[in-house]
Order: sequence, then structure tokens, then C-alpha cells
Amino acid sequence: MIFLPFHRVKSEPLQTVIWVSRLFYMAGVVSMLLGVFKEFYSVYQWIASPIYSEDRTRWSSYQYSLDLLHPNWHFIFLGIILVFSSCILITLVAKSELTLNK
Repeated sequence: MIFLPFHRVKSEPLQTVIWVSRLFYMAGVVSMLLGVFKEFYSVYQWIASPIYSEDRTRWSSYQYSLDLLHPNWHFIFLGIILVFSSCILITLVAKSELTLNK
């Protein structure tokens, strides 16, 4: 199964930790992609939606603000945290496997 992340790490006693790490990694990537696509869609709405107001003297537009408390950014930050935690977990597993083999 070469398409799985961390497919080269092999440790029989820690298989559950390896699978949890893989799950965290894949969930983190999906969460980051979801947040980024939703944020790009918000920016697209902001850029592509200028329309004339009723009196045709000024433009009105979709209001975009870079709000880091918006749920899109929550998805992105959650994805970053999950990816980093999975990488830390798999590093610890790989180090423990190296010390067990010595």
C-alpha cells in the first residue's frame, strides 16, 4: 500500500499508533484543503461580484474581510495541527523502533 502516508514505518507493537498517525495526517490534509478552497471561494466572490447600486453612481460589492476567527481559518489551523501532530507521532514511533532494534 504505497499510497498510504508513512508506509515505510513498520513496528508490530505500535501498529495502532501508526494508523492513528495516518488518520491524523489524512484528516489534516483534507481539513486544510477544505479551508483553503472555502477561503478562495470567498475571495472569488469578493472579486467577481461588483455591481452597480440602484442610483448607478457608486459600486457596491461583497464585503470580504480577513477574519482569522472565521470557520475557514479554523479548518486550516486544525489541519496544520493535525499534520504536525501526526508527523511528531510517527517520528517518535520511528525513533522507538530504532532503539528497539539496537
